[in-house]
Amino acid sequence: MDKLVIFDFDGVIADSAAQYFNVYKATAEHYGKVFPLACAEEFRDWYDSKWEQNFINMGFTEEELPVILNYENALVNYSDVNLFEGIRETLEEMSQKYVLAIASTSEKFRIEEKLKQNGLESRFRFIYRGNGHIARFSLRKGCAVL
Repeated sequence: MDKLVIFDFDGVIADSAAQYFNVYKATAEHYGKVFPLACAEEFRDWYDSKWEQNFINMGFTEEELPVILNYENALVNYSDVNLFEGIRETLEEMSQKYVLAIASTSEKFRIEEKLKQNGLESRFRFIYRGNGHIARFSLRKGCAVL
């Protein structure tokens, strides 16, 4: 049986901290909230993987989240996001031994586009765009069961 290796995308494959720093800052400014950070390096330490909590910490309410998340999502632009140094070679090597997958809350089309730009789209058998909940993967007859 093939062994499956699952990656997150942002912060593991793609160095997107600066992108999301700018997106969160612009969202806060647009809605009149105070963004508590000065730079992307601070963002790395501040960011909570329960990403809804980041907006709550900025002063948004849970009821506001659907509108806030739509606005925030429209600002995301991966054209300026780079992959981490050395990750391409690592993924190419790993794909020779393992089935590779991505589980991320980022939009699937953005991930696929960035992988294609870097010649890595064929290295991943599965890309799962979750909804913030932990996905359970199992490999059965070449298929990911979620």
